[in-house]
Amino acid sequence: MKRTALVVLLLLLVRTGIGQDRSDSLRRIWEDGTRPDTTRLVALKHLIRERILFTAPDSALGLARMLYDTAVHMGVEAGMSAALNIQGIVMAMQGEHAAAIGLYERALELGRKAGDVEGQVSAMKNIGGSHFMMGQAFDGLTFMERALELSRGSGDRLEANLLSSMALTYTKMDMYGKADECARRALAIADSLGDQQEIQYALTALGDNLMRQGDLDPALPYYQRALAIAEQVGDQRRIGAALEGLSSLYARRGQHDQAIAMARRRLGIAEAILDRASMEQGYLNLYDVYQLAGRIPEALEMLERYTELHDVIRSDENKAALLRQKIQFDFDLKEAALRAEQEKKDLIAAAEIRRQKAMRHVYLGGALVLLVGAVIFFQLDRRRRRERFQKEAAELQTQALRAQMNPHFIFNALNSINAYVQRNNADGASSFLSKFARVMRGVLENSRHREVPLKDDLETLRGYMELERKRTDDKFDFTITVAPAIDPEQVMVPPLVVQPLVENAIWHGIAPKEGHGHIRLQVELRNERLIWTIDDDGVGRAAARPAKDPAAMKTSLGTAITRSRLELLQQQVGGRAGFHYEDLPQGTRVVVDMPLIQA
Repeated sequence: MKRTALVVLLLLLVRTGIGQDRSDSLRRIWEDGTRPDTTRLVALKHLIRERILFTAPDSALGLARMLYDTAVHMGVEAGMSAALNIQGIVMAMQGEHAAAIGLYERALELGRKAGDVEGQVSAMKNIGGSHFMMGQAFDGLTFMERALELSRGSGDRLEANLLSSMALTYTKMDMYGKADECARRALAIADSLGDQQEIQYALTALGDNLMRQGDLDPALPYYQRALAIAEQVGDQRRIGAALEGLSSLYARRGQHDQAIAMARRRLGIAEAILDRASMEQGYLNLYDVYQLAGRIPEALEMLERYTELHDVIRSDENKAALLRQKIQFDFDLKEAALRAEQEKKDLIAAAEIRRQKAMRHVYLGGALVLLVGAVIFFQLDRRRRRERFQKEAAELQTQALRAQMNPHFIFNALNSINAYVQRNNADGASSFLSKFARVMRGVLENSRHREVPLKDDLETLRGYMELERKRTDDKFDFTITVAPAIDPEQVMVPPLVVQPLVENAIWHGIAPKEGHGHIRLQVELRNERLIWTIDDDGVGRAAARPAKDPAAMKTSLGTAITRSRLELLQQQVGGRAGFHYEDLPQGTRVVVDMPLIQA
């Protein structure tokens, strides 16, 4: 690595406030050219992971790429694996778990080649964590169990960290016995090592597991001890995790003042370190605490802040995603160039040996064949990377369209909740808010996936229609039917793709109608295709609002988004996808036609 690159590295580390003694020791090892390359790269890896990764992830990403380039030049595969693991963690922190898994898988392959057990365990643990965050819980546990089997008996910090992560995963899956077993094993290992950070992590996992089972009093000392250790170590992120658990516990015990104080402090820490993901979780935590305390206006305010920040993060991610993909594509080309450079040096050396043993024309012919093969390989590899980039860009565009659907639904429901608050109907507001919270959680969870089971999508859609019926004072009834030939748990659909069309039926078909109305939603199979039919007995399209009416413009936007989503589905899975309107003697019918996707 050039001397100027090392100066930039040290400046970045100083600006992030690393511990002076620890950083000086690691820096001296890295600069000592008499030490083995593997030892120097390990020192650089720890400088990044321990001192900058969770405080300045963008700087960590740049340094990890520097680490990767250095490891390539040195020919140290374990260093390349560590660098890719760090890059994957940064991607996962930004919510890009698919890209992170790709980096982890490359790190795992390099770790196996190098015989680096620690690198393999880290990669498999990280793959499992990203699968879990993508809603693939059992796949995530499979990788974590494989990592545990590889590290079993090591009794080191990595095994303790892995067991704590598995405990949190089991807790979220309501597998409390396994969660308790993993957390206590992690605590025993961390105690034997005297590792305060891992002790704190295991204590938090034990507290979460007990609280989820309703054992509030036994959970309290675990959270309190975890908070004390995190404050002693000065780890702001883990202080926030302990405070979040304590605030939820106090809220469930009815100690609302303490719960609110803890939740506010937890949010303040997230704001101080400018961690938007933690801020988002902090708003949601305060919303839950305020709701349990019966403070509906404050709960609504936190929900609105959460929604705004969630939309900002999604918007920023979608805007930056294509740029990051281009950067990754350029980085891959650079990696290929570095490898080609090294291969070229090897070929020249081999050619020199052959030149001394063979005739000149044999050497020239062999070199020409090798050169042509290298050019062909590079061209084919470049074409494959370009095709993969185009496919990933289409997926990112799909994610951006799904992100537009969330505020379109959420803010309509928030207006209804606000009406209850303005009428001082606290009971009605609380009841409506609770139902809305369940629906919103389903919407936000489903929006993270390109497809979801039909059963989950219909449950969220049914919740939405019940909320709209309550908002309109029971102005309409509705029925949802699924053909017997369809297995709702096996058929996959884009999340909430027909929600804007149902909304149109309510707002522009039933709402202007004199008297009571009815909406019928039917899902059936026709020629191995999934057909949605939405009928309403409202005023019909002829009586719809003028095109310049703001509500009509909003409707046009919703249907445009739906049409764009169906077009992208058609590109990604093949087959026809679209919808059309039919005028009925009384009301309107919308027919949505899409390919049948099986789980």
